[in-house]
Amino acid sequence: MKNGTERLKVGLLISHLEDDFDSSVCEGAMLAAEHSDVNLSV
Repeated sequence: MKNGTERLKVGLLISHLEDDFDSSVCEGAMLAAEHSDVNLSV
């Protein structure tokens, strides 16, 4: 971290984005990441 200014990076592994449940989990993670001001890699 550089002077506490670098954003936290979070990764999410998902197996089937076509599945309604997995898609909802991914969407929730994206909203939470935006709200928490972190980078999310799916």
